Amino acid sequence: MLEQLHQIHAGEVETFLAQAPGFALFIIGDIENFGYDSSFQTIWGDRDDHGALRGVLLRYYTNYVIYAPDTFDAAAMAAKIQENSNWTNINGWAEAIRQVIPYVEEGDSKEMYFAECKELETEYPIPDSVVEADFDDIDGILSLRSTIEEFSQPKDGEKMIRHKMETKTGRDVICKIDGKVVAGAATTAENSQSAMVVAVCTDPKHRQHGYASACVTKLVKEYGEIGKQLYLFYDNPKAGRIYNRIGFHEIGKYMMIQR
Repeated sequence: MLEQLHQIHAGEVETFLAQAPGFALFIIGDIENFGYDSSFQTIWGDRDDHGALRGVLLRYYTNYVIYAPDTFDAAAMAAKIQENSNWTNINGWAEAIRQVIPYVEEGDSKEMYFAECKELETEYPIPDSVVEADFDDIDGILSLRSTIEEFSQPKDGEKMIRHKMETKTGRDVICKIDGKVVAGAATTAENSQSAMVVAVCTDPKHRQHGYASACVTKLVKEYGEIGKQLYLFYDNPKAGRIYNRIGFHEIGKYMMIQR
């Protein structure tokens, strides 16, 4: 049974998500930062016949995240998501997303490696051109990401980056050459214990200089200094080797459905 969750369910949800905090990071961070009653965010829970939680679904704007450590009512979650004709992304632990795929009418699925970083193992040089982005850099960040073939651009991308900066629920580190953003890495769903690294990229014309590695290194150093752990997912083996050298190590698989 799928039901909308509210603040009164917070303790129950926190305990349920704590089973695998890395795979539930997006949900943990978004609930911690925005609660249960935001206009851009909604949380549902799927319960078994005894009333115990077996899955959580979160909507953040047009993105949906699922956490479920075992079987759940995948058909009901897929139906809830598709009530929103503007949905753009469904993601979560691969074991959960595989259960949803048969019920999703459109979209392309992608499975990726999921990794955590407990400490910085290789410190790539961080040039002066690598800095934390501010509001004036948003257009440059979006322009850079539009050059990356494997990236999908959400319709409300500008709004999401701006909101993240305003609420301090993540950071964007960029490399600027002659005033142009040529590489970057970001975090999102930052919470009291961790954050997710996303959107690691380099303009095709500026690759092989270590700019993206420097951006990720800067994030790992900064978050390590405040005692927060970072996670990321990737599907490029070459990138995976770089992440591994920095200190990220695989703990499972992540999956997303995009349209």
